[in-house]
Amino acid sequence: MMPVSIPMEKSDREHLRNFVETGSEGAFEALVRRHAGVVFGAGLRVTRNREMAEDVAQLTFAILLRKASALVDHSNVVAWLHKTATLEALRIMRKERNYRRVLSDYSTSVGEWQDSNTAEHPALGHLDEAIAALESSDRHFLVMRFYQGHTLRELAPLLGKSESAVRKQSERALSRLAGLLHRRGVVLSTAAVAGVLSEAFVETPPAGLVTSICNQAGTTAASLSHASLSLNTLQTMTYGKQIALTAITVVLLAAVPIGIQNRQLARTKAELREALSADRITPQIELTASARAKTPASTTIRLDPDSLLAQALVSGTSDAEFLRNVLMQQVRPHAEEISAFIGEKRSLSELQTMFDEVVGLPMSEHQRSTLLKLVQEIGRHDGRFAVELAANSIEASALRAHALGAAYAGWAAHDPDAAWAYANALPPEQRASHPYWQIMKGAAEGDLSAREFYDFVEANSDDLVLLSGGQLWQALAHVYEHKDSSGMPAWVGDLPEGNLRNLASAQLVQRWSLSDPTAAKEWMESHVDLRADPEPALYLAKGWAQVDPQATMDWLTSLPRELQTKEQFGGALEKWLSFDQVGAARWLADAKPSPLLDVPFERYVARVRHANPPEAMNWARSITDPDQRLRVMNGVAHVWQKKDPAGLEQFLASDPAGGSLTVN
Repeated sequence: MMPVSIPMEKSDREHLRNFVETGSEGAFEALVRRHAGVVFGAGLRVTRNREMAEDVAQLTFAILLRKASALVDHSNVVAWLHKTATLEALRIMRKERNYRRVLSDYSTSVGEWQDSNTAEHPALGHLDEAIAALESSDRHFLVMRFYQGHTLRELAPLLGKSESAVRKQSERALSRLAGLLHRRGVVLSTAAVAGVLSEAFVETPPAGLVTSICNQAGTTAASLSHASLSLNTLQTMTYGKQIALTAITVVLLAAVPIGIQNRQLARTKAELREALSADRITPQIELTASARAKTPASTTIRLDPDSLLAQALVSGTSDAEFLRNVLMQQVRPHAEEISAFIGEKRSLSELQTMFDEVVGLPMSEHQRSTLLKLVQEIGRHDGRFAVELAANSIEASALRAHALGAAYAGWAAHDPDAAWAYANALPPEQRASHPYWQIMKGAAEGDLSAREFYDFVEANSDDLVLLSGGQLWQALAHVYEHKDSSGMPAWVGDLPEGNLRNLASAQLVQRWSLSDPTAAKEWMESHVDLRADPEPALYLAKGWAQVDPQATMDWLTSLPRELQTKEQFGGALEKWLSFDQVGAARWLADAKPSPLLDVPFERYVARVRHANPPEAMNWARSITDPDQRLRVMNGVAHVWQKKDPAGLEQFLASDPAGGSLTVN
């Protein structure tokens, strides 16, 4: 079914303004009837469940009702509705999947909750999420063309552009959408994406849905608040989870419909709160005999009653209000507990509500860390919005700078290219606050695969090495340790000659040498020209010395003289001294003094001069460079004078070297 262009006697903005200014129920009903299909269709494609899609439609128009005054001048209301519906559907899906994942091992009746025929094309299940992730201009364009059914010729006067410019905009938007679908595992050409969009029909909403939405709007328009909306969302969507906490069996639990009546939910929640507050129960699910037979190692699922999540459940307030109250207490939970409460699965609207509650509080350490966590999680949903939120909502300049970094880190966790491009487009006066390091950190530690991280690094290698070399070094270490220790050698080996390859090679061999120094050494010898780039040998020595320092020193002494450096021996010995000072001293005592060992001798002297100045002075004599030796001996003499002036005076009088020292 092809999308149908709906003739609009009045624009969406005119209906919305009429509703805001006069309270006209007819104006709001006109918006609902016009766009209920778009909203319901987006919810259905994401959830693949018609009851959930109805819930999504109810919630989306409830949010429109609450935010109507702020949207009067919005450039494209239907695009806003589509994105809001998609985000609400994704939030519902995350909660439902987490819940079903817990239950799936215990009952065969759990899991048949999605319709099998609602997303025939593999792209349809990802389409709305990908559209929601587009920049607003692209999203508005695609909604107007494919959901509202405008042709390119019709769009030209609406957008104030020529038809050729509109055609180019269409190609760019489709190309970006194809890229987002590709990241979600659906590979399509731009032409195929256009075909999918053309075939993505707007579902006819179920009979009675429009009437139900309008009736609810009429009864709640005067009193709807964000807190009541949040509670309504909980009541509508998570009754099954509440029943789970009151020890209903899994089989019964799976049969409870998600859209259960609010009256039943209120009674259940009241019972749960009473039981928890009286310490009569520990929230849990008791398994049936058949489920227990399938899972002999685990027979119950428990919610820690001391956790913030459990406390919020029985508090009688929204999660945002609960978080604010917790942060205002004199004795507050640890930052880790608050971070776990915020979590990584909340919707954008939930996070924004929490931010609004927290940002006005006096900023102690707990409040600051909580605010930064919220901004980072908001950045995971909508990076540009998070950056603008941090820039415009936080007055203290130092905290604002940290919050901007958190926003960029959250943004880069899933789309570092967009975060980098946006930051690079800042006006010159804002460049000093460019959070290169946070973008690198977010890209390495976020949701990207190792391959996606490598692509980002290669695409921006010159700027990364120049502006964020230190964070790139740390980011590569994180990716090696947590994502791709086996694949990184091949990636580095295929890099072209240049600064990125040099830096990545050094980091790779250092990390690799901590687990398999022999393999790291062999890779370096076959992939790195140490005459042109000696750094990898230095970092191999530093890593290897933490595993087998004696073998490290043997390898260094076996290198050709032109490949040996003071820094290699000094770095290896410094690592050795950190855990085995006696063994390092024994090796130095057996070694023949040479310019290559001047740095190791100096570092050993620095270790022992406070405990034993006379011994340190003797070690300092082994330094072959006269200027370096004199400087080190003067340093020992100053320490010696403070600890034992008489002993130093005797040394200066009796030792020929004493006459060259300067001691105040």
